[in-house]
Amino acid sequence: MAISETEAQFKQLFADRVRTARAATGLKQWQVAELLGIPQDKYKEYEGRSLLPHYLIGRFCLVCRADLGWLMTGKGRKPLGNSD
Repeated sequence: MAISETEAQFKQLFADRVRTARAATGLKQWQVAELLGIPQDKYKEYEGRSLLPHYLIGRFCLVCRADLGWLMTGKGRKPLGNSD
């Protein structure tokens, strides 16, 4: 099944927000992966080409102090903090 341009754009923007939220905390990928209880290589995919699974989204928001609405839509309170 081919992925639509809109779906591909959503996935990329979502992955960008995951990366932005993690970077704002000053945490490294391996640290977030450890806090989520997943391997680093799997987490790295969530900042690249795969969507963060629904069962990890709540924990990710807690770990990275990210607003769920912003993470899902890009609207709302953007994470503040350190940047890479």
